[in-house]
Amino acid sequence: MTRTALGPFLIVAFVALAIVSGGLLQFVFLYPLFMSFLWIVGGTYYYYHWERHGVRATSPPIIENAPLVSVLIPCFNETRNVTETILAAISQTYANFEVIAIDDGSSDTTGAVLDRLTLEHPRLRVVHFLTNQGKAMALRMEL
Repeated sequence: MTRTALGPFLIVAFVALAIVSGGLLQFVFLYPLFMSFLWIVGGTYYYYHWERHGVRATSPPIIENAPLVSVLIPCFNETRNVTETILAAISQTYANFEVIAIDDGSSDTTGAVLDRLTLEHPRLRVVHFLTNQGKAMALRMEL
């Protein structure tokens, strides 16, 4: 372009930029507002049309020949909480499971509480370690 034609071109470019920037500013402000409204309406419609009327299961399905599941509970100085934890694990509705409590060298009465619970609940087994080896080691030990 020649130097004389460059002036009107720049004026037209600046006017176009001002018009576009006003539109761009409106787009930047209004698009998120519109899209958030659209997502709220769409989510509400989806919930009331599809999810609210779904069939809800009242109990888990019964499994024929259910495999044995072992629930491992490492315990270290847990006298205050161990009874509640063990009873919650034993009250599961799964057909074939056992609870193995691992006393990791507790210095309080955790071992005695676990031994008392073993007499009351046949699904509970207790393993006693002489020294504290940590939770990871208690979960990895072979019985």
